[in-house]
Formats: sequence, C-alpha cells, structure tokens
Amino acid sequence: MVQEWLALIPNIDLWSRFALALALGALVGLEREYAQQHVAPAPASFAGIRTFPLIALLGALSAFTADLFDMPSFFAVGFGGLAVLVGVSYVRRLGDERGEGITTEVAILLTFLFGGLTYREQGEIASALTVIMTMLLSLRRSLHDLARNLTRDDLLATLQFALITVVILPLLPNRALDPFGVLNPYRIWLLVVFISGLSFGGYVAIKLFGAGRALWLMGLLGGIVSSTATTLTFAGRSHDNPALSPAFASAILLASTVVFPRTLILLALIAPELFWLSLPFLGSLFIVGLLTSFALMFWYRPGKEERQLQLQNPLNLIDAVKFAAMFTAVLFLVDVSETYFGNAGLYITSIIAGFTSTSATVLSLANLASLGNIPASTALIAILLAILSNILSKAFLAASLGARAMRRPVLLGFGIFFIANVIALASALSLAR
Repeated sequence: MVQEWLALIPNIDLWSRFALALALGALVGLEREYAQQHVAPAPASFAGIRTFPLIALLGALSAFTADLFDMPSFFAVGFGGLAVLVGVSYVRRLGDERGEGITTEVAILLTFLFGGLTYREQGEIASALTVIMTMLLSLRRSLHDLARNLTRDDLLATLQFALITVVILPLLPNRALDPFGVLNPYRIWLLVVFISGLSFGGYVAIKLFGAGRALWLMGLLGGIVSSTATTLTFAGRSHDNPALSPAFASAILLASTVVFPRTLILLALIAPELFWLSLPFLGSLFIVGLLTSFALMFWYRPGKEERQLQLQNPLNLIDAVKFAAMFTAVLFLVDVSETYFGNAGLYITSIIAGFTSTSATVLSLANLASLGNIPASTALIAILLAILSNILSKAFLAASLGARAMRRPVLLGFGIFFIANVIALASALSLAR
C-alpha cells in the first residue's frame, strides 16, 4: 500500500535524493552546533544545524542544474563560489580569534560534495562518508588527547601496520605454493593483517578512551589485544596489591571470555558454514564466561579508585612475521596431520598449538574448512580442543605467577570454563557421529 501511494508522487526518486542530502547535512550541522555550544568561551556561530542542510541541498541542486541545462561546469562554479565565500568568512574570523582551525570550513566543502553525490545516485557512498566525517568531528578532543599522548613506539607501530597492509599485501602472489594447496601467501598475510588490525584496534581503543575505572572493563579491552598478555599483566600486578586479587581474577577471566566472540568473528569472515555450526557452542561458552566473570566482579568491587592498564603496543613488524610463521606452521601441520593421521592427528596438533595461541589455530582450521579440505564438524571439534588447552595454559600461568590470594578465584573461574568447554566438546563429538 505504501509503495502504491509513493508511486503516485511525481518525481519521487528526485525528491528522495534531495531529502537524503538535507538529512546528511542536518547530521553534520547537528554535530557542529553541539560543538559550538560546548566550547568555552562559545565562538560566534559560523555554520550549524540550519546552514549545513542548506549547503548539502545546494550541492544536490548544483548537480541537478548542471544536468538540467547541460552545463557540466555549473557544479564546479557552485563549488568554487562556496569555497570563495568560506575563505572570506575564515579570513574575517581570523581577526577576532587567533589560532582558529579550518575544520568547519573543510566540513562545509565536503558537505557540498556529498550533496552532489546524492543527486548522482551515490547515496550510499555519500551517507558512509558523512558518518565518517561526523565521527571525526565529534572525536576532536579524544583525537587531540591521543596525538598529545602518542609515543614514538605508537607512531612506529602505526606505520608498520600500514606497511604490512598497503605495501606488503598487494605484492604477495594469490595462489597456493605447496602440493597440499593450503599455503597461499596472499591469503595467509591477509589473515595476518586482520589479526594485527584486531589487536591494534583494541590497543588504540585503550589509548583513545582509557581503560576506565573498573578492572573488568580493562580486562575486556585487554582481551581484545591479547588475553594471554592480559593474564600475565594482571598476575604480576596482583603481587603489588593482593587485596585486589579477586578483581584481577575477574579481569583475567573476562579477557579470556573475549576469545569466544573473537573466534566467531574470524569464522564469520573466513568460513561462514563453520560460523553457523560453531555459533551455539561458542555463544554458550561466551555466556558462561560473562556470568562467571561478573560473579567474581560482584564478589569484589574495587570501588572508585582509578586503575590504568599498562599494555605494550601489540604491533610491530617482527610480531607480524612471527605470527605469519606460526600460522603457516600450524596450517601445514594441521593439514598434514589430517592427511596422514586422520582426525586424531588433527586434534593432537590443535591441542598443542592451543597452548600458545588460539588465533593461529582457528585461522588455520577455518582456512582449511573454507577450502573444503576438512569437514566443518571436524574443524569445530579441533577449535574446541584448542580453546580447552588454551584455558588450561592461562589457568596455570595465573595460578603460578599470581598472588596467593588470586589462586582460588582464578582456578574456580577457569574450572567453570573448563567444565563448560568439556560439555560443549562432548556435544560437538556426538553431533559429528
């Protein structure tokens, strides 16, 4: 019924493009208006909730007029006129406000271009770019704080991440180089880039927003970087303040809980069939992990004390190469074990590899499952075995390296993890029969 009514409106497609341009301009204008009202002292309003929608509409109308009169240069003239107007306004404001930036001026010019894109039936691109620009505008203070607190190691790690992503990756051959058909350099490095990006994103989140006042939040963010590194960090810090041991244990368990959704994300991107098969098992383990971690959190609350998590920057080129070597070795061993020793060899390899890292094992198994080299049910069992051995490894590290007061809560929590994982493993084995 709605579609029938819309069909009766003349030029509904054209009107919808203009409406989208207004909406995108309003989004940017809302952010600029809010920013101007929350700066002390409040600057003179230059462009806000009314001006930005009009600028976006101007961009759409300029593109429309250029088509209507067959004058392609009309859009460029409109953009140039707006640029001159913005420049004059900026020069006038410089006399009143020293050190004034050009962020709003650039946003105005971009909004005009986004409006032109909406008329050219590029609404998805215009919408995505508008949201990205608005997010950058709204994160002004956080980004400035991040830049001020940036260290040389942080900058070097950022450049190294760019190096392995946009320089090395395109140079690698996208074909298998071994008789088993599993060692594809491009695909292997693409997974390395994704894992590095996941860890680097978690590190940036900690640097950008802070670890917060609650240790469990620090454990959550630390688990994105590395659950093993978080376990070692909190185990060592528990000796400095044994009274916080239950809280440290909760943070360690929460960091380990992040393994389950992180694994599901990897599977969804690499092997969708394996993702849907694993979702009930890993989803249930994730819920058990959350409940266990929160139970320990309420057992001991650290109060209002601010406690910062200090993590080393997780990314450098050496770490990326090491992970690539580990992933390649695990991938090769898993495939060879399955070829010559059947499922038993595959499971043993997964258990051994899981003691050091689940990421390489999961990536290897997901890669093999996506290629059809192993059944999805077999890959699921191997993943659960790797996670099981990883749980035992972190339980040993936390209990042996942590304070005496942390042993009981951390072993209790990991014990619940272990039992839940065994139940999930038994269910997966029965499903595979």
